[in-house]
Amino acid sequence: MGRVLAPRAGQAPRSLAAVWGPKPAPRLHPPTPLPIPPLSQVEEISAAESHKKAAAPAKKDPLDAFCDDNPDADECRVYED
Repeated sequence: MGRVLAPRAGQAPRSLAAVWGPKPAPRLHPPTPLPIPPLSQVEEISAAESHKKAAAPAKKDPLDAFCDDNPDADECRVYED
């Protein structure tokens, strides 16, 4: 606790912190920026992601799944000329 000021008649004693307010927060150093990867690494990651998407199997249409289970349904009829 800091120094205590002498109270006036009829007042309670107060500390310097009560008179001057709280201490200011310590200054924080600015955050250090993250290193930027070389463009070649960015291109490699981008290419790997696009190849991964291209290699993913095509999703099946929900109507195809329905028709596999219910081939006689009206929605599954196929008309050929």
